[in-house]
Amino acid sequence: MSEMDLVFVDMPQGWTPLHRLLLPLVSEVVMAVRTLPDSLGRVEEHAEKLVMAKVEPDKVSVVVNQARKRSELKIVQPLLTPYQPRVLVPYDRKLEKLGGLHGKKLSLACKDWWDSSLGFQKSVKKGRWKR
Repeated sequence: MSEMDLVFVDMPQGWTPLHRLLLPLVSEVVMAVRTLPDSLGRVEEHAEKLVMAKVEPDKVSVVVNQARKRSELKIVQPLLTPYQPRVLVPYDRKLEKLGGLHGKKLSLACKDWWDSSLGFQKSVKKGRWKR
């Protein structure tokens, strides 16, 4: 942290020893949740684990992902106590058609933007990328 302005760590889903190891070191936790019936139990479980780890509410930003209605905030809010949802990402049918957030088609659609944002240039040989 002494060398960087921001360190972002994208953690795997779930609650692993790595999560417990990093929690005391973080300045903010961003928790993305969905309001699907099979994921609501996990939302509550993760919020409880953050409480047990004594992560202060002002350090946690909850993102409700792929929300079909604004009322979905009311569904997850009681499960997240004492944390509050801060961002609602609306469901977008176009993204689903492109293969979802991890879909190959979506990655290809965003390719030019990623390349210019990250400063990649196409190499002359064999179409490989270099920085």
